[in-house]
Amino acid sequence: NQDFTVIEDYCLGLKALLYLKSIEELDDWDGQSPPTIRHQKGKPIPRVEELIGK
Repeated sequence: NQDFTVIEDYCLGLKALLYLKSIEELDDWDGQSPPTIRHQKGKPIPRVEELIGK
């Protein structure tokens, strides 16, 4: 069962690679998406000095 999954994943990866190689607009694409822009500030992290003083 694991062997089938490994082979299936390999075949699907090769099919995807062949498909992407066939599209001329993607010739210069390196397979990575551009980094996402931070859009949330998140919670402030307390400093160690603040925690020790409490």
